[in-house]
Order: sequence, then structure tokens, then C-alpha cells
Amino acid sequence: MTMQLLRLARQFLLIFLIGGISLAASLAAGLADPPVAGSLLMTIPSAQLVIPPNQQIRHPIALIKPLYPPYTVILTAQVDSPNDPDMQWGIQLCDTLAQLNCGEAGVLLLLTLDGYFNLYPFAPDTNRFIHLHADLQANEIYINVEGSGHAVLRLNHEIAWEGQFPTTPYPTLINLVAKGGKSQVSNLHLLSGAVYNAP
Repeated sequence: MTMQLLRLARQFLLIFLIGGISLAASLAAGLADPPVAGSLLMTIPSAQLVIPPNQQIRHPIALIKPLYPPYTVILTAQVDSPNDPDMQWGIQLCDTLAQLNCGEAGVLLLLTLDGYFNLYPFAPDTNRFIHLHADLQANEIYINVEGSGHAVLRLNHEIAWEGQFPTTPYPTLINLVAKGGKSQVSNLHLLSGAVYNAP
């Protein structure tokens, strides 16, 4: 009886180990990553922005041919010390053919340092999101737009908003946007970025 229990325990342990190794390999291969549209169109180089108090900077990080859906934009950045607690940063997708400097046009996402986001024009009110990292930790922005215009915004791999993007005009410019705080200079470090597009 004891030998049978020992064999059974070994079999369960073996099955558990094989399952754990398979799961770890699948996760390492990106099985749990959110989907991207098509293939890599371009990588976005790192950048460093210094934002004076009470000023806004729009730093072009990608000038592209019209980005027809489906497409995915992924961006990772962090606010470095020192920083003003009232500063905000994010990303803007706009059509330079419709508006040369974009201004407030297009889709604008802003993150705050205390865990809130605004997505203009779809969710312009301040939205609390517990998965945003505070202060000096990096945050990842992921925007995936399907051919139908259905869009998903993920912040740090978690869905923050889902809805319909306009299918036209098509983005031709991606800006890194930073709004300075009230009293201190802020430093924003763009760590990485990528644009995916289906042909």
C-alpha cells in the first residue's frame, strides 16, 4: 500500500512539474501578452524631455504614413526625479494632413503621477486606475485599434478603456506629450516604443 501511494505521489509530482514548466515556457514566449496588429512597422527610439513648470511639450516620436487600422502603438516611459507631482504625460495620435501642428486634435491620453488617466475625446474626465504605477516607476501604454475602429487601451497590460476610435482621419503623427506641474521642473524618459500595422 505504501509503495502504491509513493508511486502515485511521484506521478502527481511529475505531472505538476511538467505542467509548471509548460506554463512558464508559454508565458516566457509571450502567450499572455496582449495581441498586436500585424507586424512591426517601426521602433520608437528612447528620448529624454525636460518640462518646465506650467508648460506643455509635444515631442514628435513617429511621423508615419497614414496608419490605417488595424494598428497597435506601445510606449513605455517613466518620470525621473526630480519631478513636480502635478505633471502629466502621455501620447497623442493625430493627422497632420488635417492639422499641421495637431494642437488638441486627435486622440490624446494623459497619465498623472497619482494613478489617474484622461483619454480625449472619449473619456475626458479623470479616471482612477489602480494598475498605474506612481511616481518614478515606468508605465506602459498600449493602444490597439482593429479594422472596425474598435479600440482597447491597456495601461501596464490591464484594460483601462474600450470603445470606438474614429476610422478617419488616420494618424500620421505620434507625439509624446508632457504637461509641466505648477512649481518644479519635471523629467520624462521615454524608454521604448513600437508601432505595429497589418499590411
